[in-house]
Amino acid sequence: GRRNPDRQSSLVAQEISLDKVLEPRIQEITSILMQSQKRTGGTRALNICTKRATIYTRYDMGQTIEEIAKTLQMPYETVKTYIKLTRKEIDIYLYRN
Repeated sequence: GRRNPDRQSSLVAQEISLDKVLEPRIQEITSILMQSQKRTGGTRALNICTKRATIYTRYDMGQTIEEIAKTLQMPYETVKTYIKLTRKEIDIYLYRN
């Protein structure tokens, strides 16, 4: 079947606006994750922490691992691992503070 380009762009617009709504939470989690990074000079650590924070925030608000993997075009197992690692780091952060 043919894809509907209007529907595709509409879904992309929804995803962008969703990230805007979640932005404060994503930034909060990113800063928590950055605290455990050993090398913070470049952009790599920040990019990875932001991606993990985005995935975790979407999961936390009720999206399934499948939905997140499909939306962000990432393997299911990677998304699942990122959620698990992020949850563990947040728990450690909350325990210390």
